[in-house]
Amino acid sequence: MAQMKIIQFIASSGWGGAELCVAELSNALAHSHDVTALVMGDCAFTRKFSDSVKVIPLKSYGGRRNPFLFLELSGLIKDIKPDIVHTHAAKASEIIHAVGKFTKLNHVATKHNDRPGKIFDKIRKVTAVSELAASTIAPAGGTKVKVIYNGIEPVKIESPQKENIFTIVTAGRLDPVKGFDILIRSVRDLPFDFRLKIYGEGPERKNLQELINFIGLNGGISLEGYSDNIPAIMKSSHLVVVSSYSEGFGRVLIESLFYADAAVTTKVGVATEILTGDFMCDHDGLTEKIKDIYFNYADYKNKFRELSGKVSRKFLLAEITKQYVDFYSD
Repeated sequence: MAQMKIIQFIASSGWGGAELCVAELSNALAHSHDVTALVMGDCAFTRKFSDSVKVIPLKSYGGRRNPFLFLELSGLIKDIKPDIVHTHAAKASEIIHAVGKFTKLNHVATKHNDRPGKIFDKIRKVTAVSELAASTIAPAGGTKVKVIYNGIEPVKIESPQKENIFTIVTAGRLDPVKGFDILIRSVRDLPFDFRLKIYGEGPERKNLQELINFIGLNGGISLEGYSDNIPAIMKSSHLVVVSSYSEGFGRVLIESLFYADAAVTTKVGVATEILTGDFMCDHDGLTEKIKDIYFNYADYKNKFRELSGKVSRKFLLAEITKQYVDFYSD
């Protein structure tokens, strides 16, 4: 297929699953195409882009209605002359949709969550990272919506020594939507020795630490901070838990398919599209589900390995990249 010039743009200065997806997709596309990533000047994830991707930090403030940002983007698009401008999440998609009224471009937008986002109803070519995210789009005339999952490029990890104590891990931004407070309360009644390790940073750190102190589980629960080594952490643990109230996709769950011995999640994001009931529960069922996994661990481990063998290939980054190239070429 002929090389394309592609711009990837997310108007975020934070750090999360969508931002990591943009970097990884850009890196994969750059093996065969000319890729430029437009990022906000103060963004925290530029180090995730490979040297093959040209990264341009925008100088203008990233407000949805900032005329200086519109002018800066219009100038860059005219200079780069991309075949495709691919935006991620609502803010970037709104901005480029507005720019497109004055600058000729082929615009693809990706919806990364299941929250309302009217801008995606207006754009003609839209992808969504799950069926649930796609279901929130009400396409206007001529709009095409395709579900393309986020992809992972698995890394090879030596099988580590498991800890002697049953180790539960979870990861994500320390935010109320992740339900870490419910998970902390759920494990306090477990009738066996355990360790719960929570990886990530965010505004809820203080509240979560106070909750851990209040229920007296400082020895069993720890806030481990951000880690770049989640695959190895999963590999050395016994169980991965996702306790979120909402997920657009659910990267931690997908990573668990490649690295964990077993996982359980609330019914969020892509979970209901790929998992059986054995590995899902409601928040009020977390305690009993974790207990059941502990006391029937070999059975759950075998079932999870079998499930992973069936579905994990859908999330390989090489396959996802091919799907995007096909969509761009439409």
